[in-house]
Amino acid sequence: FTRSSNLNIVVSKGKKEKGQITVQNYVGKSYETMASWAESQNIKLDKKEVYSNKPVGEIIFQSIKEGEKVAEGDTITVNVSKGPSVYIPYLIGQSKIFVESWANENDIRIVYNEIYSDSVEKNKVASQSIQSGSYVDEGETLIITISLGRPYLSNYTGKDINELREWAMEANESGCNINIVVNDKAYYSENVDANGIIKQDRMGYISVNETIYVTISLGSKIFVDTNYVGLMEEDIKTFCSNLNCVYDYKKSNNPVGTIIDVKVNDKALKENTYINSSDMILVTISEGE
Repeated sequence: FTRSSNLNIVVSKGKKEKGQITVQNYVGKSYETMASWAESQNIKLDKKEVYSNKPVGEIIFQSIKEGEKVAEGDTITVNVSKGPSVYIPYLIGQSKIFVESWANENDIRIVYNEIYSDSVEKNKVASQSIQSGSYVDEGETLIITISLGRPYLSNYTGKDINELREWAMEANESGCNINIVVNDKAYYSENVDANGIIKQDRMGYISVNETIYVTISLGSKIFVDTNYVGLMEEDIKTFCSNLNCVYDYKKSNNPVGTIIDVKVNDKALKENTYINSSDMILVTISEGE
C-alpha cells in the first residue's frame, strides 16, 4: 500500500479476566428472577428440582455464594423447590378405608382395580403401583388393586354350559385363570336340556387357577315310531311341536302338503329309533307341481 493508506491494527487484551460479575443472593427468591439476571449476564444455570417445604419454584440453594465473582459463560448450580413430597408407605394388606383416609391426608389421587386372590383377604390391598419407600409429588396418582378374595363358584347344574363359561370369562378378566373342560362323554337326560350341565366337579370357593370339569346333557331321547314320508304336513307338525324342525317346500308330483322327506342331522329319519331332542330335523313338503 502507499504512504497515504490507513492501517488498522487490532491488539489482543488476552483472555477475559474472571471474577468480573458479582453474584447476588437469590436463595428465597423465584427461579424466574435469577434466570432473568443470569441471561442478562451471560451466566448459565444448572437447575435441579428437589422436594422441600418451600413454595414451588423458590430457590433453596445456589452453588456460588453472594459476593463471589464469576466470568461470563460460567455455570451456577441452583436447587429449586418442587414443593413438599409425599412418602408412599407399604399398603399391601390394608383396608380400602385406610387407603382413602391416608390419600385424603396426603393429597394423593387413588384409582382402584379389583382382582381375585388366593393369598390376600377380601377387601384388602393386593398391590400398589408405586413402590413403598418412594417419594412423589402431591396430587400424584396411585393405582391400588383391591382383593376380591377367592372366586366363588355357584351350582350350575341344570344350566346351559355357556352361563358357566361367561362366569369364568368375567372371573378371568379379574385375575383368574379358570378353565372349563367338557367331558368327552355326554349323556341323555330327561331333566336337563341339551347343552345343560348334568355334573360339575367343583363348587363353592375355588382357587384362582382352577380347572372345572363338567358333563353335558344331550337332552332327552325321543322315540320315533313312525316314518312320516307320505303323510301330511299336519301329522309331522304335531311330532315337531317341541323339537327343532325346519320346513322346506318344494315342487313335486305329490299332492300339496305331502311329506316328501325327513332328515335328522343329514340322515334319513327312521321309524322305531331314538333321536336327540336337540337334533335339527329338516322336513321337505310338497307344494304340488
